[in-house]
Amino acid sequence: MVLAISQWYLWGGLLGLLWFICLVSAGVLTWKNGHKVLFFIGFIVPILWIVGAMISKRPPPYQPGLRP
Repeated sequence: MVLAISQWYLWGGLLGLLWFICLVSAGVLTWKNGHKVLFFIGFIVPILWIVGAMISKRPPPYQPGLRP
């Protein structure tokens, strides 16, 4: 019985670590895509990091006289 309980802690810890790594990578992708507000609000509501990582990059601001 003791072995079964410790095995649950092992699997729960591994899955929790995997979830944490996925959230951190989604947070970094959100920041790199230029969604700074979603990044900071994502500390409270982490699902926003996943949304920010999936939507496209913000276009650069308009600069007159600059050719593409």
